Amino acid sequence: MGDVLTPKTLVFERADGTIPSPDSVTHAFAKFARRVGVPGVRFHDLRHTHASLMLKSGVHPKIVSERLGHSSVSITLDVYSHVVPGHQQAAAKTFDETL
Repeated sequence: MGDVLTPKTLVFERADGTIPSPDSVTHAFAKFARRVGVPGVRFHDLRHTHASLMLKSGVHPKIVSERLGHSSVSITLDVYSHVVPGHQQAAAKTFDETL
């Protein structure tokens, strides 16, 4: 929104600068999800959607791993490799073209 972000920038903050409890954020999101017609979507599901969309769009798994805060890219690949079908076929095609 035009603000300069730093590692200390808060994602959620009340108007008076205090930090809301995690439960209040979860509750507010659940209320929002119901209002827009997706009552089964949890706040945490946004994290999975973010990771899945990045991987599907070709963002390198290491970058996705760093954004998620995983300790290694292997965790990211173990959890999300199913969202990028065709890696084996793409690798075989690339290898074939290289030869």
